[in-house]
Amino acid sequence: MSIDTDLELENSTQANPEQASTAQKNPPKPLLRPSTMSSAERRQLRAQGHHLKPVVQIGQAGLTEGVIAATQVALEQHELLKVSINGESPTERKSGAEELAQATGSHVIQVIGRVILLYRLCEKQVSTPKNTKTAKTVKTGTKAKAAARAKAKAKAKKLR
Repeated sequence: MSIDTDLELENSTQANPEQASTAQKNPPKPLLRPSTMSSAERRQLRAQGHHLKPVVQIGQAGLTEGVIAATQVALEQHELLKVSINGESPTERKSGAEELAQATGSHVIQVIGRVILLYRLCEKQVSTPKNTKTAKTVKTGTKAKAAARAKAKAKAKKLR
C-alpha cells in the first residue's frame, strides 16, 4: 500500500469505521496494465482482433452491471473480444475502456473510435483420461495456440 492509500484508509476509518472494515475485507481487484505484456504480444492480439465483430455493446444506459457481467461471460468464452460503445452512450471511450478492464480483470489492447479490444487469458479445466483421477489446468492463450500451429507445421513438413 502506498502512503496515500494508508492516509485515505485512516481518514475513512475515523469518519466511518464500518466502511473501513468492509474495505479491508474486500480489497479492489488488481488492475492489469498493458505494460505487463510485450509490444509484440499486443501487436499480435491487435492483428487477431481486427477481424472480430463486437460481441458486447454499451448502450445509452452506459457501463452497467449487466454490461460488466456480459463482458465477463464473453471473456470466459472468447478470451479476446471487441466491445462497441453506442453513440448515445454517456460512457467516455478511454475512461470507459479502463473501467471495464478493471471490473473484468482484463487488458485494454486497443481503443479505436468507439470500439474497445479487450483480452484476458483464461484457464480451462481439462479432464485427463479416465485411468487417472486428477484434472490438469491448461492455458489456452495465444502462446499455446501459436505453439500448436508451429507443431502442426513441423509435422506437415516432415510428411512432405
